[in-house]
Amino acid sequence: MHGLSIGTKTARAALAGTGIIVVALLASYVGFYRDEVWQRKQTASTANVAAQFLQKTEESGTVRTLSEGLTSFISRSNASYHRGWAVSIADEQGYEPALVFGPLIYVFVPRLLWPEKPPIKQGWEFSGLVFGDQFIAWSGSSTRPGSMPHCTWDGDGQQS
Repeated sequence: MHGLSIGTKTARAALAGTGIIVVALLASYVGFYRDEVWQRKQTASTANVAAQFLQKTEESGTVRTLSEGLTSFISRSNASYHRGWAVSIADEQGYEPALVFGPLIYVFVPRLLWPEKPPIKQGWEFSGLVFGDQFIAWSGSSTRPGSMPHCTWDGDGQQS
C-alpha cells in the first residue's frame, strides 16, 4: 500500500510538472505570436509562425523560453491591477451603474431575434476609462475589472 502511495504522488508531481511546462510553452508561443504577428499587424501562416517560434526557442534556449512563458502567464493572470483601476475610477470619477447594469435589459435577447442588438462592450468601455479614448480608438481589446470591483464601480459596494 505504501508503494502505491509513492507512485501516485510521483505520478501527480509528474502530471503537475507537465502541466506547468505546457502552460509555459503555450504562454511563450502566445507572447511570440502577439509580438511578431498581432502587434505588427502582419499576416503569416500558423506553420510559418511556429517555425519562427521554434527557431527563437533554439536560439535563446528552452529553459529561457519556458521561464519567459511562465513569467508572462503569471503576470497576465494577476488581476489586482484591474481591480485597483476599477476602485480608483469609482473613487475619482464616480460610479458607472449604467455601464455595468445597462446591458442587462437586452443581454438575454438572442441576436437571432434582434439582429441589431447593441454590442455588449463594458470591458472595452472600461478600457477607455483606464487607458483613455486614444486606446479604444485603435484597439478592440478590452479589460475587465472583475466581479468584486464591479460592486464598487457600479455604486452597489459598501464604502468604509
